[in-house]
Amino acid sequence: MKIQRPLNRLVMITLTLLTLLPSSPVLAGQPTWIELAPVGSPPNPVYERKQIHYDAANNRLIVFFPGNPPHNPNPPGNGNEVWILTHANGLGGTPAWSKLQPTGSPSFSNGLESVVYDTLRNRLIVYGGCSATCSPVLSNVFVLTHANGLGGTPQWSEITVTNPQARADHQAIYDPTTNRLIVFGGHLAFVDTDKNDTLALSNANGLTSPSVWSEVATTGGPPGRRVSATAIHDQTNNRMVIFGGQRANTIPTYYNDVWVLSNPNGLGGTPAWQQLTPLGNLPSPRSSHSTVYDPKNNRMIIFGGATGPYPNPNRLGDLWQLSYANGLGGPPTWTQLSPSGTPPGPQGYSTAAFDAANQRMILLGGRDQTDTPNNRVWVLLLPKSPVVYLPILLKPAPVTYLYVKSINTGGINPFEVRDPTNDALLLSCVVGDNVTQFCGSFKAIGRYKVVAYPAKCPKKDTTFDDALPGATVTRTVICEG
Repeated sequence: MKIQRPLNRLVMITLTLLTLLPSSPVLAGQPTWIELAPVGSPPNPVYERKQIHYDAANNRLIVFFPGNPPHNPNPPGNGNEVWILTHANGLGGTPAWSKLQPTGSPSFSNGLESVVYDTLRNRLIVYGGCSATCSPVLSNVFVLTHANGLGGTPQWSEITVTNPQARADHQAIYDPTTNRLIVFGGHLAFVDTDKNDTLALSNANGLTSPSVWSEVATTGGPPGRRVSATAIHDQTNNRMVIFGGQRANTIPTYYNDVWVLSNPNGLGGTPAWQQLTPLGNLPSPRSSHSTVYDPKNNRMIIFGGATGPYPNPNRLGDLWQLSYANGLGGPPTWTQLSPSGTPPGPQGYSTAAFDAANQRMILLGGRDQTDTPNNRVWVLLLPKSPVVYLPILLKPAPVTYLYVKSINTGGINPFEVRDPTNDALLLSCVVGDNVTQFCGSFKAIGRYKVVAYPAKCPKKDTTFDDALPGATVTRTVICEG
């Protein structure tokens, strides 16, 4: 939609809202689930969580299937294989499964290991997990080169570590700045052996040595002992965020708390734990859920999980978003999302990855309400930030004043106003109402200025009272300087 109004001195201003949407039709502000139909077929579904990572540069999903040696109820023959899903975000072609054929010996974990991906060096790092019936818990660290299947023949190797640490069902992130694997929590196979310490492995990708485990000395907190939580990594701000999980007791205790560890890589200050106190209704306590981090919008998205007594805990199929998830920039707020489309339904032990550029979450299935495992793939389409373009078609006045009373952003942040001639940011929403989703305060950039009231415009103004797709401008005044 375009609104064109002439101003004094034959200056024409066009106000256009362009909401950048995924290829499938999606209402602005409303997420949508789609299920992919890949060609080829991955291994038989396993009961344990399949760790996945997204190679954004090549639109490939890298999946580690545990299971060697197999143990009941895992089917035999899934000996720690790595599979690739091309066109994993549903764009650019038909998604297709293919199995890597690496040389060397892979990890011998059959579940509950951590898997991280060194994007810059295309290396997959597998640490710990279970063997046999999870006794003993493993301390081995394996590295797979050319993990996305490109650039050379993939090769497994075990790296030698100093001060090895056994751990299973823990949470891990990889910091490429320091080449460190950072681990929180987990257990040692037996009841009441769960942990809440933080460990770091130096030279984690195996390119240099020695690789040494050490305990990270933290202040604050720490979070309670737990397993089956999730961890996200805000690399830009050097923060690790932990959500949920459970105590490894005979009768499990589930969590829905959020903790942030600042400076987890040891740079920039002392690593410190801080518990967030989000606004809004909270997700129910859970473990074995899926979590991704959207760095463009500083939000954490969680899906599904399990809660309730074993051996058959209830599976969850709800979807939640935590804004300001790293504890910076504003009050963290939980919002339950109500996506349209074809949802996965209740799933525990599923895993997810995030395509930040296209605002898509990729979900690999886990175990459904009947405890049946699956390898189905869904993609959650999230609306991108709406952008208002204000092109000046003729030579503009020295200053253009903008009066914006309020804009309903449709719940999408950040809401931006940009000049398409140079993509310069003109306005950004800096104060919003989390309840009404109205932007109440704007920051102007460059020669544009925001006035408190339209009467302050020096010359005749142009007023808009109009509805825009996905965002309602209730009153906008653009006037000359």
